[in-house]
Amino acid sequence: GGSGFVALRILRGLRLARIIRVMRLMHLLSDLRSMIGSIVSTLRSLFWTVLLLVLIMYTAGVHLTQLVSDYERRNPGSVTPGSDLHRFFGSVGRSILTLFMSISGGVDWQQVVDPLVIYISPAMAVAYSGFIAFTQFSMLNVITGIFVDSALRNSREEMDLGMTSYLTSVFRPGQITLPEFEEKVGDPKMAAYFKSIDLDVSEAKYLFQLLDINDTGSVDTQDFVMGCLR
Repeated sequence: GGSGFVALRILRGLRLARIIRVMRLMHLLSDLRSMIGSIVSTLRSLFWTVLLLVLIMYTAGVHLTQLVSDYERRNPGSVTPGSDLHRFFGSVGRSILTLFMSISGGVDWQQVVDPLVIYISPAMAVAYSGFIAFTQFSMLNVITGIFVDSALRNSREEMDLGMTSYLTSVFRPGQITLPEFEEKVGDPKMAAYFKSIDLDVSEAKYLFQLLDINDTGSVDTQDFVMGCLR
């Protein structure tokens, strides 16, 4: 008797622990799905960002390579393999790679600009500083803002999708009456959603009245769900 009761309690405890573990796993999977969705939603922005960045670096790289080539023609044998000018700007490809490393931290850009200042012109310091300033402080900051906005929009869509599924499962198809709404509005998940749209639970009744445009005391379930997501 007593030992059987203890064993039963242990089994119930183990079952509860397993349920809690599964709930935690589902929560983690939900976060993972949201993260993957946010990353996927930024891929189109990433494509255009990379294309724009490559175009800017290509234009600047062609110009820098041309300047180094002109210097080599004026001073034959000055740009030898292994020299800084040849290593950083010996070809268009090298110039583009150097520019990319300069803005991404792959190389100290002062190390890159010094040979340009010494052998080409002191004005190259101003031009190269302008390139770094434009890409770092203007372009990349704007791009970061675009990515963050895209991720937030995707997160909002995920939340709306989850709330739509929740509302359609809580309220039966057809009409929602005010007493039924007041009974369900105290649910923690609904309270959290109303908080996310800056609506206090105590003001939720006014939302129902706002959706009840015919003043019938009931609202169609689909109209209610759409109204909550606006």
